[in-house]
This record gives sequence, structure tokens and C-alpha cells, in this order.
Amino acid sequence: MFLLNATSLAKNNAVQHLQCDISTYNIDVALIVESWFRPFIVDEAVSVDNYNIFRNDRTKRKGGGIAAYVREGLDGKVIVPNPQDSTVRYNNCNLEMMWLELVFYKQLFFILCCYHPPKPRYCATDLQNTCTRAISAPA
Repeated sequence: MFLLNATSLAKNNAVQHLQCDISTYNIDVALIVESWFRPFIVDEAVSVDNYNIFRNDRTKRKGGGIAAYVREGLDGKVIVPNPQDSTVRYNNCNLEMMWLELVFYKQLFFILCCYHPPKPRYCATDLQNTCTRAISAPA
């Protein structure tokens, strides 16, 4: 597992540097905060060889955004824990979070990648409560 606050993978050669790092260190899952990706940036432009990319781009202001690069061959997908709970606001554009479900060596893992900016447009307890509700959701 690799976590990087990239402060923009959208700049020149940043994805190539990331590719070098994750291949050098044999990383299976790379979680990126502050990707600075925008919806108009296609996956192919920011892809890394032998990895699947999952993204949650910030759309309303500069900065932010999260991404995950998962090694090909690992069974992974983006999920929404407890979607029946209407109080869990996963579509809230102010909360930058993405849950991944991964099967790794026949073990099931749930991974939360989130970015809590220095000047959030939400109350910090909203993020905490959303995470807590998702974790404590019945199976």
C-alpha cells in the first residue's frame, strides 16, 4: 500500500514519476490525494501500465480529488457502503472520499481513500460521521 499527497498529478511528467515509484517499490495499491484531476482528463492520459485507475475528481474548485491505482489482476472495485442509509451523503461533492473493495490473496479488504483539505467546505464532524456510519453499517 502506498499513500501519496501528490499536489497535482495533472502537471507534466507527474504520472510518469508515480509509475516509476510504484513499479520500483512493487506497489499493489497506490492511493493518491490531491490528484487535481478534472472530469475532462481522460483515464488514458493519467493511466499507469499494469494498473487500473479509480477516480473521484473534485469538480467545483481547484485542487483536491482522489485516485487509486490498483495492480491489474487484483479484484477491485469502487463501492458505496450501506447505500440504503440516506443520511450517508456519498454524493456530497464537498466530501472527497472513495471506498474500494479489494480481494488480495483470497482476503477481502475495504479501503477508504479520502482527502480532508486544510479549509474544508464542510464541518469536520460530517466527514467523521459519514465514515463511522459506513463502517458500522450492517452487512
